[in-house]
Amino acid sequence: MLVLMSIDKHLRSCNNSIFLPGKVINKMKTGRLIIFSVLITLFLLAGCSNQRCEEISFFATVLENNQSNLLVEPAEGSAELSSADRIVVYLEDAMITDAQGNKVDVIAIEIGSQVKIIYDGIIAESYPAQIRSYRVQIVE
Repeated sequence: MLVLMSIDKHLRSCNNSIFLPGKVINKMKTGRLIIFSVLITLFLLAGCSNQRCEEISFFATVLENNQSNLLVEPAEGSAELSSADRIVVYLEDAMITDAQGNKVDVIAIEIGSQVKIIYDGIIAESYPAQIRSYRVQIVE
């Protein structure tokens, strides 16, 4: 019992501090610093979640047009081809334009058409791979 009282008295006298040779570190300040650091990190990582942080584009040949999505084959030499030889491009929020930049309907995209696809750089690694497009431009 005497040992427990001695430990309790020591802990109270420490005032929530850790003693290291030549230093006293306050546990409360250290805990607050860690929490603050974690919150800042989460804030920075979530900075691009609701906006288009980066737009990536690639050229592809249209294999299928299902009105709500396209199945395409990325052009030779594109980075997307190293992910998959077939990509489903979801058109939910995409603007579709012709070679002159005029808006057109999705039915204007024919099988065999060459298109430029602009997206956020995120590719779902499935087969076929999947992306969400911001813009699809019919090249030819």
